[in-house]
Amino acid sequence: MKSALIQKKYDDLVEACRSMTPEERLVAFSNHSQLMDQLRYSGKKHSTKKSVIQKNYES
Repeated sequence: MKSALIQKKYDDLVEACRSMTPEERLVAFSNHSQLMDQLRYSGKKHSTKKSVIQKNYES
């Protein structure tokens, strides 16, 4: 069951997306892709650091 507030925010987001020009959509997609790449990279960096710490601890 969704709250009325969540549904309103979702509807507002959909409307904002529909009103964007193709250029604005491309910029938004590019920004989203860059942010997701940074998030993925930071996760890999953290997991690598964690595995190195665990290996040193186990030795």
